[in-house]
Amino acid sequence: MMNAINLITNILIDPLFLILFSSLLLIFGYTWTNKTSADEVGSADFNLIQNEKQDRDGEIPLTGTDQWDWGANIASAATLLPGCDGNAFYVTGTTKITAINAARSQPGTVIYLRFASSLIIEHDNDDIILPGGIDIQTKTNDIIAFIEYAADKWICSGFVKPIPVPNNILENSEIKVWSQSDTNKGLGTLGYDAGSAGGGNAPDVGDVVVGDDSGATGKIISYTIASGAFATNDAAGILTLGACTGRFHDNEGLTFEDGETAVVNAPDTSAINAGDLVQNGDFSVDTDPPNGWTSSNNAVLTTEAGGQIGNCLQVAVDGIPTANGRAISVPIVTESGRIHKAKIYFKKGTGTAGKIYIGSTSGGSQYYDSGAITDAAWTVYTKNFKATSATTYITLYADTANGAGLTSLYDEISLYVITPCCTGADVLAMDKWGKEGDPDLYREHSGVNTKDGSFYSLKIVPTTAGGVTYFPTYASSLLEHVYKPFWGRRVCSGLWIKAFLANHVRLAVYDNVSGFRYSQYHTGGGGWEWLENPATVGSTAIRVHPFWISTTQAGNVDGTTIVYANQLITTFGSSIGEGNYQPKQQEFIYTEVPILSLTYNNTAGWSDLAYTDLDIEADSDARLPKGCKAILVHTGLMDSGSGASVDAGLYLRSDATFLISSYANTIAGKTDNIECQLQGKQGCDINGDVDIRLEATGAGTLDIVRFEYHGVQVN
Repeated sequence: MMNAINLITNILIDPLFLILFSSLLLIFGYTWTNKTSADEVGSADFNLIQNEKQDRDGEIPLTGTDQWDWGANIASAATLLPGCDGNAFYVTGTTKITAINAARSQPGTVIYLRFASSLIIEHDNDDIILPGGIDIQTKTNDIIAFIEYAADKWICSGFVKPIPVPNNILENSEIKVWSQSDTNKGLGTLGYDAGSAGGGNAPDVGDVVVGDDSGATGKIISYTIASGAFATNDAAGILTLGACTGRFHDNEGLTFEDGETAVVNAPDTSAINAGDLVQNGDFSVDTDPPNGWTSSNNAVLTTEAGGQIGNCLQVAVDGIPTANGRAISVPIVTESGRIHKAKIYFKKGTGTAGKIYIGSTSGGSQYYDSGAITDAAWTVYTKNFKATSATTYITLYADTANGAGLTSLYDEISLYVITPCCTGADVLAMDKWGKEGDPDLYREHSGVNTKDGSFYSLKIVPTTAGGVTYFPTYASSLLEHVYKPFWGRRVCSGLWIKAFLANHVRLAVYDNVSGFRYSQYHTGGGGWEWLENPATVGSTAIRVHPFWISTTQAGNVDGTTIVYANQLITTFGSSIGEGNYQPKQQEFIYTEVPILSLTYNNTAGWSDLAYTDLDIEADSDARLPKGCKAILVHTGLMDSGSGASVDAGLYLRSDATFLISSYANTIAGKTDNIECQLQGKQGCDINGDVDIRLEATGAGTLDIVRFEYHGVQVN
């Protein structure tokens, strides 16, 4: 027994055993060669244990590839939740991030985040610490590294941003400014039947249609044939029209550009497919009271002969005089935020004066108050306004004096949503751009046909095969100072396209030396696709178009050849990448022709006018966009008493926070009745509007000879 005890004691104090025993806790997880009972444990084994311990502790340099796992995608959230399945993650969504709580992490954990979209990461100097102590606004494909410095507290250790896209050299790339737009801008649908080939075949996209009686006009964007055919003289369906003006009459004949004919099918019992938005604005059916209109304050409504065209509406005060006897339209469906144009013909009847209201409530005048109107002959009253609700009402007064039996007459009442367009057989397009091959171009308002991130689209309606839209204009492309900067340089153009046919639309770079260099076609199907096209411009070119949208097919009447273009960009370089569009920064666009103010240009007899809002989009007939930052204005004034040095002039300010006008055409002390002109810039309010004030030396003494918009800052 004593020998056994001595043996155990000797073993416990043996240095070799102590080394082995102290290493047992380090053995697991290391490489080890199994030993049998007859093998000796040598120095190589202990060296291996020591080396692997140093390796695990980071004391030996790492060789080879450090392979991290890419974890599952994570949705952006106020508290971001990376999983434990990797160290790199793709973050989707746009929700602001204010904290990070990674699964099974500890201080020292490192993660990399790649972002799918633009979002904000908030710096709070605790949960998240960011460079410079400021929030980060990510962009698509930004990569940011974080290290956990305490439990659930992270500091940005690296921010890798994509190489910025060079400046966009295109002007008016957001499709905002249309100084050369057609005068007629209405959008509408019109029912028809008895469609006949007449002297043609069938109406084509882009053809002008004219109402035989009304003279109303529109251009065909597309149409349906619900039954029959033009060849058999019994086609019936719906026309979708652009560039409209006037009121189409139910049952009037229609004549198309190539000789085809049809008959309007727009019953006075509905506003649907009536051309414009008003139910029974032509009063062609002799009904008392007329459909689509209601009496208020005991007014008597009748359909009478002798209208501007055919019948008209007579509004009469009842036998018992009642204040404000009037006719009110049934609710008119309008589009909130869109510019609408109302046209109403008036003629004084037996009364002293009539009056027109347009408003968002029944009987209201939120959009327009004509004041007392006394025209003895038929006179048109026109008003552009921005609708603020989904319903609009037109109110027509019998007589402002309210005498028993007094009457006023109204006719040819129309209301269109309007949008600028260039549909002529010429090279005109939105400002700074041109077209060939006669495509009809429209500015498409925000909706299903605008790409996320944009407010407007360019709507291209091909009429013939091979239509093109390009930058810059043809005349500009031939100027030496325009084409020489492109010589021998690499350019890249890109845009988002929505199209419905394959092999129909593509992008090109053109110069007269190298010819056309095309992108791939849009694949069709109605979705948005990014097209990009790099090319090198010829070094001796004397006509250069770095951006050229080309369509291959003539217009289909079913609308499938229509194309929508968004986020147009051209840069010097070889690539752009989808999601990297940017407009020209702080772009100021000088209009190609002056845009006349609908409210003030060439008007006379003004008295003092306190500051009132001027809606730039409506006043420019929608040729200027929403959200203008500043305008360049040219005015000419004269006053019959200005020589007496009495205050007189026209003043603009952005809003009421500015007590002093930025733009002031002051004519006090100027010779009586001599025009004084001034051009200058004026900043706009957050809505893109300004306030206007007028001062006259007396009642009705101030004339505004001209009020023109010559330019606009769009971003």
